[in-house]
Amino acid sequence: MSHTLILKSDSTEIDDSVRYSFHHGCCTVRVIPLPRIEGRFSFLAAHSRYPNLNMTITVVLVEKAPEIVYDSRQPQLTDEDIFFLENSSDLKNPKVEIDNRSIVLVKSPDSTKDIGNIVGNLFNKQKELKDKVLEYATYIGEHENKHETLRTQRLEFEKALSKMQASLDAISSVESSFSPEKERIVEEIELMGHTAASVALASECGISLDGRYSVLCLEDTRPYDGDYNRGDPQRMLLLPNPTLPNGNSPPGFIGYAVNMIYLDANHLYTRTSGGSRS
Repeated sequence: MSHTLILKSDSTEIDDSVRYSFHHGCCTVRVIPLPRIEGRFSFLAAHSRYPNLNMTITVVLVEKAPEIVYDSRQPQLTDEDIFFLENSSDLKNPKVEIDNRSIVLVKSPDSTKDIGNIVGNLFNKQKELKDKVLEYATYIGEHENKHETLRTQRLEFEKALSKMQASLDAISSVESSFSPEKERIVEEIELMGHTAASVALASECGISLDGRYSVLCLEDTRPYDGDYNRGDPQRMLLLPNPTLPNGNSPPGFIGYAVNMIYLDANHLYTRTSGGSRS
C-alpha cells in the first residue's frame, strides 16, 4: 500500500474513498467541498497507513466561501516518513484572495500533536537503536573470539599437563627425588603458570608455584660422612666452598652455617648409631 492522504468530515459531503497521493513528501488537495451555511465545520486529514498521523482542521465560514489559492512552492523533504511540517509557512499561512468575502483557517484545539516532530523523533530513535545494536554486536564478536582463544589455550595446557602426569607416574618408582627427568618436568610445570592442574602437579613434586621458597626434602636428610678439621677445637666440617662458573665464590659468602654454630664440649664427639657424626 502506497502513502496516501484521506479526508473525512461529518459536517459536509467529503468522499472518504478518495485518496490523495504524496509527491516528494507533500500532498496537494486542490478542492474541498464546503457547506452552504455560515459557521464552523471541521474535517480530518489522516495518513492512510498510519491513522495516528492526523490533523483536524476547522474552517470558519463568513458570508460566501472565498477562493483559496495555495502557494505553488512546496517544501522538499528527503524523509519519506515526514508527511506534514507544522512549522512550514505553507501550512500556517496559506495565501487567500479576498474580495467581499472572508475565510479563516484555524487549527482545532483538539489537534495538539506535532506530527512532523513525532515522525522526526521516531526516525532519530530508530537510527540510534540501529547504531547501538551494531555496537553490541561488535562487542559480542570480540568476546567470542577471546573466549575461543582462551578455550584453545586451556586445551593445550591440559594436553601438555596430561603428558607430564604420565611421565611423573612412570618415574614415581625411582628412589632419588633428584631425578634429571623429574627436575625437567618440574621446570616445565613452573613455566606454564599458576593453573589448577599445574599447582596440583607441583604439589606432588614438593614445590610451590606461589613464591620463591626452598623445599627441604626430609627423606634426603642424612648424617654428614665427610672429613672434618681435626686440629680445630670445634671440629669444623671440611665442606668445599661454592663457586661460580668463573671459579670465584659468590659475593657475600662467609661460610656454612653449620660451622658457625658453637657446640658444647659434651656434644663434640656425638655419633649416630652407624658411627657418623650427626
